[in-house]
Amino acid sequence: MVDNNDKLSSKETLDTIRDIAQLGNVILTGHVKKRMRERDYSIDDIVLILSKGEIIEPPEYDKEYDNWKWKVQGHAIEGDQAAVIVVILSHRELLCLTIMFEWEK
Repeated sequence: MVDNNDKLSSKETLDTIRDIAQLGNVILTGHVKKRMRERDYSIDDIVLILSKGEIIEPPEYDKEYDNWKWKVQGHAIEGDQAAVIVVILSHRELLCLTIMFEWEK
């Protein structure tokens, strides 16, 4: 797992997320798949948000899983604002935890 907080700046993290979204492996958890169905989002929406979105908050440390969660905010294909919560597993893999409408903070 990549230690995002110590080794990467926010810009480097965003660049890594964008690269993985385009060329790497994006892993969807069961939770994000459920939320995608409930909120009518597709994998294309997730890739678009991760490829073009922005990180505007510091990462959140998850003590239980010993990882850093990043919130990437952007626009889905239909234009609505949404956010995807991800964990960078490596320089080639992202784990998507959930997707939410931007007003669901």
